[in-house]
Amino acid sequence: MRVNCAASDRSLELEWPSATNRTYRVLRSDSLRTAFTVVGASLAATPPLNTFHDLSPGSRPEVVSRVEVE
Repeated sequence: MRVNCAASDRSLELEWPSATNRTYRVLRSDSLRTAFTVVGASLAATPPLNTFHDLSPGSRPEVVSRVEVE
């Protein structure tokens, strides 16, 4: 997965390889020790690459993102 962060508003752009006939879910957490929250669901595959924009990743300096196949 590739992550780009916009310095102006801290938004994140996540990119990952995708496969035909799959849907994806994006989750976020403040750390690996806390629960993940779904921030995007039922995202259709757009092979060969999916992109998701997390417009409000929070104010903490670190964010953990995870992509799952639904």
